[in-house]
Amino acid sequence: MFVCFACGRVFDDEITMRNHVNEIHLSNKDYIFKCRYCYRRFKLKHHLQRHEHTHDLSLVHVCNRCSSSFRNFESLVAHKSRAHGIDENGEKILNLKYNCNKCKQKFGTFIEINVSALGSYSSF
Repeated sequence: MFVCFACGRVFDDEITMRNHVNEIHLSNKDYIFKCRYCYRRFKLKHHLQRHEHTHDLSLVHVCNRCSSSFRNFESLVAHKSRAHGIDENGEKILNLKYNCNKCKQKFGTFIEINVSALGSYSSF
């Protein structure tokens, strides 16, 4: 399962997700700075440089969910919380602030709503 970083839409394969990102989110000519490690593009050079650090394997702290790497533990914890809805121990964060409009169930991240919706509703 592959999730669009911009809108949270979920795809079965990486190629389809990359095509979606490039056509829908990165078609703007302002996104001229391309990551040399993945498909992402940025409007500003320093945003690209900051992003490319997440691919640096020499960094000490690596996310066990997506392999993003960080210079310090605090950044890894913030990433896990923001991107995966888990704390530093891998426990689910119970800060359920996102509501599904269809089933009224609460979720910790917006992406989880999309994943749940894809598995539960035939209209998606």
